[in-house]
Amino acid sequence: MPPSAPPPGPRLRDLPHWTAWNVAVALSRIQPAMADLGLLLAGQAATGSLAGGGVLVGAYTLTRTLCGPLAASWMAKRLHRRLQGGLLFSALGLLALAAAVLEHLSLPWLVGLTLLAGLLPGGVSGGLFSMLGDLVPERLRGRALSIDATLVELVWLSAPLLVTASLGWLGAPGPVALMAISALLCAAAIRSLPDKAALRPVSRGQGRALKLLRQLWPALLISFSSALAMGMMTVCLPAQLQADGTSVLLAGPLLSLFSLASGVGGALFSGLGQRWQGSVLGRVAALLGALGLGPLAMSLAHSPLADGAVLILFGSTIAPLNGLSATALMQWSGESERALAYALSSACFGLGYGGAGLLLAKLLGQWGAGGLLGLAGAVALASVPVCLLDRRSGLLKALGRG
Repeated sequence: MPPSAPPPGPRLRDLPHWTAWNVAVALSRIQPAMADLGLLLAGQAATGSLAGGGVLVGAYTLTRTLCGPLAASWMAKRLHRRLQGGLLFSALGLLALAAAVLEHLSLPWLVGLTLLAGLLPGGVSGGLFSMLGDLVPERLRGRALSIDATLVELVWLSAPLLVTASLGWLGAPGPVALMAISALLCAAAIRSLPDKAALRPVSRGQGRALKLLRQLWPALLISFSSALAMGMMTVCLPAQLQADGTSVLLAGPLLSLFSLASGVGGALFSGLGQRWQGSVLGRVAALLGALGLGPLAMSLAHSPLADGAVLILFGSTIAPLNGLSATALMQWSGESERALAYALSSACFGLGYGGAGLLLAKLLGQWGAGGLLGLAGAVALASVPVCLLDRRSGLLKALGRG
C-alpha cells in the first residue's frame, strides 16, 4: 500500500491566538484611520477654523510618522508590557485633547496634547506585526498577512462612519474620545496574547535603524512609491473633478469605492493568491507596476464614471500589494528586527502619502492634477526596476524563496 498522506496542518482559524491578534490589530488601526477627519473636525470646533484642524492633523501625522521607528525600537525590548504602556499613554493624551476641545483651549495647548497622543502609537503596529512570527506557522504567514491587509482596508473604510457616529453622540470631542477608547480596548486585547519575550528572547545586537535602512531600502522604496501613488490619486481626485466641471462632493463616494475595491481585492487574493507562483519580490514588483499605472490612467480620465472605473480597477491591487510587502519584510528582517522594520516601512508609507498632499499644495497651480498624477505614476513605475535590479543588498536572494 502506498504511504498515507501526512495529516494537514492547522488552519488559521484553528490557531489559538489568531482571532485575538486580529482583534488587537483592528483596534490598533482605528486611531490612525480616524485621525485625519476626526482631528480636523475637532480642531475646527475648538478654534473656529479648518486651518486649526489642519494643524492638529499635521502635528499628529508628523509625530506618528517620525517617532514610529523610535517607538518600535523602544517597545521591542519589553514588547508585551510596552505595547500596552504606549497605548495607555496615547489614550490619556487623547482624552486630555478631547477635554481641551470641549473647553475650547487655545491652539498651542491643542497642538501640545496632539503631539503627546501621537508620540508612541506609531510603534504599535510594528510590535503586533513582530508577534505574528510566533503565533502563525511560516506556511500560513503569507495568507495571514493578506487577510490583515484586507482588514486594514475595512477599518479605513469604516473610519468616516465612526467619526460621524461619534460626532452625533458626543459632539466635537466625540471622535477624539473614540480614538482613546480604541487604544484602551487594544491594550486590553493585547493582554490576551502570549508575551513574545517569553517565547523567544530578543537579541540585543540587532534591531538598529541604520542597519535596516541599508538592508531594506528597496522594500522601503516600495512602501514610499506605492503610498505616493495612492495618496496622489486620493488628493488629486477633487481637483480632477473640479477641472472637469463636476461637483467635488462626488470625491467622497468615489474614494469609498477605492477603499472597497482594495478590500475586495485583498479578500480575493487571500483565497486565490496561492495559485500565483513566484518569488515574493517578483509579485510585489508586478503589483507595484500595476498600481503605478493607476495615476497615469486617472490623469487621462475626464468624467466621474472614468475616475470611478480607474479607482475600482487599480484600487483592487492595494491590499494584495500591502500584504505581500509585509510578507517580504517578515522574510528579510531578523526576529528582533521585525517591529522596527515594520515601523520604518510605515514611516516611509506615511512620508509618501503625506508627500502627495504637500506636492498638491505646492505644484497644483503649475502642474495641474494631471501632471501630479503622472509624476506619482512615474515614480512607482521607476521603482520597479530599481528594486528588481538591486543585487548589493541581497534582497532578491533573500526574498526569492517566497
